[in-house]
Amino acid sequence: MKSLELVSLFFAGEPRELAEVLSHARDSGLYTKESMTPGDALNILMIQLMAQNRAGRLTPETLQNACQKVDAADLKAGSRIVYALLLVDLARDVGGNVTFVGEVSVSGSEIDWELLGAFAPASAAFTRQVKQLEAAHAAATKRGVAS
Repeated sequence: MKSLELVSLFFAGEPRELAEVLSHARDSGLYTKESMTPGDALNILMIQLMAQNRAGRLTPETLQNACQKVDAADLKAGSRIVYALLLVDLARDVGGNVTFVGEVSVSGSEIDWELLGAFAPASAAFTRQVKQLEAAHAAATKRGVAS
């Protein structure tokens, strides 16, 4: 099972069911420190953050710790921007701010669209932002200016 499949399960099912899936994946060795990519680890972290947010237990400090993990992860810029956007969206929900150490600049063709689409249901605002990004990228691509 890929970690993006776990993201889909999070949005499709009950959080309790997802906890069971994560527990099974860990217990069966599907996700060990040795086998997990930085992206897998961040996908699971984002699921945990969204679950905490749904339960009303997400704090600005937890979000800032997550920002540090995103900063430290060995990722392509197109994936890093997706995690950064999601953390900003979560910060808006909890009334906090997030700070990243480095800058991330990507063109539309560099964005990890699969990853962005997987997290699109995170909130109504995030869904709207993703649709706007997709529309802008499609329009730029159609004009021959993939931005």
